[in-house]
Amino acid sequence: MKKNETELRRKLDLVIEKLLNLGGPENEKELEETGGEAIGFFKRDFGIREWDWPQGVGLYGLLRIMQYDKNEKYKEFLHNWFSGNMELGLPSRNINTTTPLLTLAELNEYYHDPKFEELCLNWADWLMNCIPRTKEGGFQHVTSANGDRQGVRLNENEMWIDTLFMTVLFLNEMGQKYGREEWVNEGIHQMLMHIKYLYDKKTGLFYHGWTFNGNHNFGGVFWCRGNSWFTLGSMEYIEMSRGNLNPGVKTLVIDTYKAQAAALKKESQAGTLTTDKIEKTVSPTKREETPPLKITLGEEDLRPYFPDKKTTVPDVKRGVLEALDLRKKAIERQQAKAQAEKDSKGKGPAKKPPAPSR
Repeated sequence: MKKNETELRRKLDLVIEKLLNLGGPENEKELEETGGEAIGFFKRDFGIREWDWPQGVGLYGLLRIMQYDKNEKYKEFLHNWFSGNMELGLPSRNINTTTPLLTLAELNEYYHDPKFEELCLNWADWLMNCIPRTKEGGFQHVTSANGDRQGVRLNENEMWIDTLFMTVLFLNEMGQKYGREEWVNEGIHQMLMHIKYLYDKKTGLFYHGWTFNGNHNFGGVFWCRGNSWFTLGSMEYIEMSRGNLNPGVKTLVIDTYKAQAAALKKESQAGTLTTDKIEKTVSPTKREETPPLKITLGEEDLRPYFPDKKTTVPDVKRGVLEALDLRKKAIERQQAKAQAEKDSKGKGPAKKPPAPSR
């Protein structure tokens, strides 16, 4: 093993050890008090035992390193993880909670457990027939609701690049494994749709998302992790197709990957792989002193406040900005009042005027 490879494996082992023993967030008490969300941290992102996308990605990494090393080092850990979660009860079905199933579909090659198989088959069928769709049949990027394990956030009519790794890989794997051509074809459809609406031909990079509610790529940002979902996911997709992928589709996916990789390499070598080029659209965290702010409000969020069907987008923008202005003024009044009370306490009790001389 070469020196740089030895160092890489040493660091990888440290990451795996941390993953296997991943605990809760440092601000767990704060999260519980706020319903699961505080300053950009979500409770579902912490702890290896939770069933969601962060854990699902980690589990797949364990499976792949086990396959690469040709051993069964993490097989028991993975089996216990899935068995334990199934006994406790699974969360809501959505794009992100599909992620662990990618590992389970392959892990069951060792165990041939009917419960594991039934879950995978049932979930794949749910993706085909029940998951909300955008226009043109795209998988709507439904996510877990923060603070509610059985709830979802619909993100109506939105497609995110994350979906390719979180869901499309699993559906393709199941289609290949069970000879279900309709599942394989749906995977192709989703892959091509996400390239169609999220790939930017000018830069060679991927936007984080697309919404049919206005037909735009949100703020037009290129998100680091979002680009990585395609970089990794596209190659996994090609490999797990087992040589059965339509040659034209395969060529398109590979060429898109090459163009994206070249763009990322160019920006990296130029030292411009910064927020100017690869922008972050994440909730503010305590690691960011001046985080970018961005929010997308959908029909279900706004309609209760704008019941008139003739309301236009400019009307909504004006109404939202007016409300924010009123909020700002209220905060300023509260701050001024608090400062006045603080100043008055600092001066102590008012002195009585001297008695008039006689």
